[in-house]
Amino acid sequence: MNLSNLFGGTGPAQTTLISGGVTDSIITSSPAILLGYIAGGVSSGTIAVSNYAVYQFSIKNGSTIITNGVSYYTYPSSGLNNVSSGINCPNGITVTVAKRYSDDTSGELANARLTIIYVLK
Repeated sequence: MNLSNLFGGTGPAQTTLISGGVTDSIITSSPAILLGYIAGGVSSGTIAVSNYAVYQFSIKNGSTIITNGVSYYTYPSSGLNNVSSGINCPNGITVTVAKRYSDDTSGELANARLTIIYVLK
């Protein structure tokens, strides 16, 4: 049995990596089940010592928010965040990633990472 069968999907589990600031970036417009996410990632640049480059993210079922969070872009905040039993997203999955503080530069936000793990239905 694979993840697809376990969660009622028709294909294998998939991952999508979002980099930088995005507004309602479409992960999939097909019905899907959200299995988990990893907030944070490996920095590809440097930041000023006084800044921590904290970013906020929203994962949505279409345009309806199903989870919000905050993470530093320089490392995964808590590794893989499993979604117990998965979350049904009949309207597809979209993601928004934005600066948390106004003094974070857009260059720092460009290093933000958010990985989405899902199964298509």
